[in-house]
Amino acid sequence: MMGINRTRPYRPQTNGKAEHFIQTMLCKWAYMKPYKSSSGWHQALPWWIRHYNEVR
Repeated sequence: MMGINRTRPYRPQTNGKAEHFIQTMLCKWAYMKPYKSSSGWHQALPWWIRHYNEVR
């Protein structure tokens, strides 16, 4: 399981990065294709995060 990263309070720069990640994740992964079940959705998550961090 992934660790929880938190942004520092009152830091718009880091909060903006977190918001950008969430919007990208929703548009490019979560709603990009229909999943047959929530387990398929959860199984695809590690691949997408790896792709986001290393490939893009």
